[in-house]
Amino acid sequence: MKKKNYKLPILNLITGCMFAGKTAFLIKKIKRHLQSKQKVIVFKPKKVNFVSITKMKNKDFIPELEKKIVNNLYENDIVSHDSEKLPAIAVNDSKEILQILKQKNEKFDVIAIDEAHFFNLELIEIVENLLDPKYGYIIWICGLNKGFCEHNLKLMNELLSMADNIFKFNAVCDLCHENPATKIQAVDQKGLPIEPEKIKNFVGGKEKYQVRCRLCYKKFFWNRNK
Repeated sequence: MKKKNYKLPILNLITGCMFAGKTAFLIKKIKRHLQSKQKVIVFKPKKVNFVSITKMKNKDFIPELEKKIVNNLYENDIVSHDSEKLPAIAVNDSKEILQILKQKNEKFDVIAIDEAHFFNLELIEIVENLLDPKYGYIIWICGLNKGFCEHNLKLMNELLSMADNIFKFNAVCDLCHENPATKIQAVDQKGLPIEPEKIKNFVGGKEKYQVRCRLCYKKFFWNRNK
């Protein structure tokens, strides 16, 4: 009777607030796997084709035009806010991840998924399937731990409970530039806070959001309620 080769699968979860360096950390880990000659495949949700344009700014550009240019440029990459990038496969939903893995005529050692919070809850079942010891995958998943308006992201909470290793990141507060930021605040072009009900499109970068420490976030509400 032929002995089955099982290998321990590992789920690594990278999470935290916006602008904390989550994708940059994911890219660093992927590059390390590639240096070790491991086969890596990277996925991202197709609906998120946006990256911060902080380092690409040009006075003559208007924000809408910049966004279209960046969308076209990085559609098949994962990109950090400091413009590091790696090739990725954009999928419409989490089911496509399994379909693509079955279609590929090669064995992968590492599976990475960026912007996981944009997927639906089906991703949990997909990840459970991929964590079968018959595959022995090393899985990296990267996503926000909380959304704007402090709403909890059930998908990420479930993945947190499943993870073997958790890497939690905080950004630096955009107001005091000192304290660790754990809150997200939508802002207008002048950097002034926007009420949640006035936001038409929640996807964006530094031109739409600021990250704030608990103290600076609370100060905004004090000022607003006066």
